[in-house]
Amino acid sequence: MGEKSFDVAALTYDDKPMHIERAEIIAKDIKKNLNIIKSWTIGDFGCGTGLLGFNFINDVAHIDMMDTSDTMLDRVREKIKINKISNVEAIFFDIEKDRLPYGRYEMIVTSMTFHHIADLNILLKKLSAMLKNGGYLAVADLDEEDGSYHDGTEVPHHGINQTSLLELACKNGFELVYKSLPYTIKKEIMGQKRSFPVFLHIYRRS
Repeated sequence: MGEKSFDVAALTYDDKPMHIERAEIIAKDIKKNLNIIKSWTIGDFGCGTGLLGFNFINDVAHIDMMDTSDTMLDRVREKIKINKISNVEAIFFDIEKDRLPYGRYEMIVTSMTFHHIADLNILLKKLSAMLKNGGYLAVADLDEEDGSYHDGTEVPHHGINQTSLLELACKNGFELVYKSLPYTIKKEIMGQKRSFPVFLHIYRRS
């Protein structure tokens, strides 16, 4: 999906209960398995409309919502204004082009973003640089599949191979501290009901 596709998706993204449910379940899994400290600054990378990140507003000091879709970020800003949220900022951030906020975050969360980025090795290297020493990276994404999920839409990865991701993460100074399959997406493909697992990996920057 290109940026224009994400801009269009932003208009109705929160209308789908599955998107909200998935974010809530992933957030609960992260909270259950990490000792999150109130003083933390965290980033939601590829935040979309902020569905994952907003689950942490009462748990941390500050959240940077980062995305390359202006329309997605506008939805985040609307939620901030309507709900009078003071500890969240919506930031246009292109990790491939923009200056990195080196060592800013105690934790970065990201959901359904990795499979849209071609070079995961470079991505992990940059995300590592954005974390403080000992910081955490929580990656939730579509498990590797046969290409059916996006129904012909071109994406860099048909889901993510978990073994390959672990190898790349270790190569870039991360250690895996937790993994699970917290959610399964149910979708009809060519008249057949299919299940697409979503995994969660939590890494610690060593």
